[in-house]
Amino acid sequence: MKELKIGLLLGNEISMPDAFEGLLKKLNLNIKYNGETFTFNTDRILIEPFNIRYKPNYDMIIERVSHWHTNPREWLKKIIIDGVYVVNNPFSFQSMEKHTGFCLLAKLGVFIPNTWLLPQKDQSDLLQEALELYSTFFDLDEIADSIGYPMYIKPYDGGGWVGVKRLENRADLHETYNGSGKRMMHLQKSVEYDKFCRALNIGPQILPMQYDPDRPLHERYVINFDFLTPSEGEKMVKITKLVGSIFGWEYNSCEVGIIDGTLYPIDFSNPVPDSSVMSLHFYFPWIIKSLIRWVTFCGVTGRKFRFDLNWQKYLEIADMDIDFMEKLDKYMELSADYFEEDKFKEYCDKHLPHLDEVAFEYFTSPEMDKIIEKKVTKKFPEHEHEEFIDHYKGLRDFWAKCEYNKLTTNE
Repeated sequence: MKELKIGLLLGNEISMPDAFEGLLKKLNLNIKYNGETFTFNTDRILIEPFNIRYKPNYDMIIERVSHWHTNPREWLKKIIIDGVYVVNNPFSFQSMEKHTGFCLLAKLGVFIPNTWLLPQKDQSDLLQEALELYSTFFDLDEIADSIGYPMYIKPYDGGGWVGVKRLENRADLHETYNGSGKRMMHLQKSVEYDKFCRALNIGPQILPMQYDPDRPLHERYVINFDFLTPSEGEKMVKITKLVGSIFGWEYNSCEVGIIDGTLYPIDFSNPVPDSSVMSLHFYFPWIIKSLIRWVTFCGVTGRKFRFDLNWQKYLEIADMDIDFMEKLDKYMELSADYFEEDKFKEYCDKHLPHLDEVAFEYFTSPEMDKIIEKKVTKKFPEHEHEEFIDHYKGLRDFWAKCEYNKLTTNE
């Protein structure tokens, strides 16, 4: 028997790790694969100094903090070299900021809105002689006019909507750019969307959700099962899966604005996606179940971490004289290979056929009630505790009703 140790590298998470550990314990997995029996335990990782010859005692890591904390990011790189499987990829996350993502997907034929990269406004820390020789004055208004208002200005490498502003006119543009300091900024045409969708991918598992960024955090994910047409849903799944496979992000979210059935990805470099019961509510059980499927699959089957992302294969398809949907189908063949989709499906069908039923019992249990209560009392003021505990339990109960119908009708 081999016990696989799953490390949880966390930031401010409360509900996600509690539920992951709780459901994994309730499952009590003993998976027989290639003549060996695998069990699992978890450990919450402390951030601390490490020796470059340190020998890790983890088999897999779910990482949730290296996007803003340098020490664990470098620790992850070291243990990946030692053979530990990490979800997500700290190498590509560090090197491929949002700008690289826009450039690559645009090359692949995805409909990225018109986007320009601007030099940083404050160049005082750059080499003065080089600035005098090679930096050029440019007409900011000319660039903006070529894009067209309204547009957004946002950091080329940013996250969490920090530094993002909608620009309606030249006055907005100059005021915001003049105040941007040393950060390089994108100007990007606003997508005046009919629909807005955010999809999560965990491995090859994709969950599209209606998303309203203008609502408070706990209301942004809208429960609406039919807001995408079949064609829009198919494209949303494929584009999200493309992003995950080409960048090596196996736990990511992709946001698109949709106009007349055309999908415009505007933010997809999110390898630490929102995973809290407070924001995901109805969709929260999907995340936990999907993580258990993917992480146990990677451990049991000995999946190797992919250092090489094979962009050339995607670029060769991009250069073909075929339409975008034909290209997208060919990208999906590469994506299926990256995620080992056939092998993953076979693993889930054989070793986790009971997951949904056990998860139903878990998410309707007093243990899940306590997770909800713990999150609400941590994040909401005391006078709102009772209201929001009832609110989230009500959403959980609605999920349970929908899930029960699925389990009993096999739909």
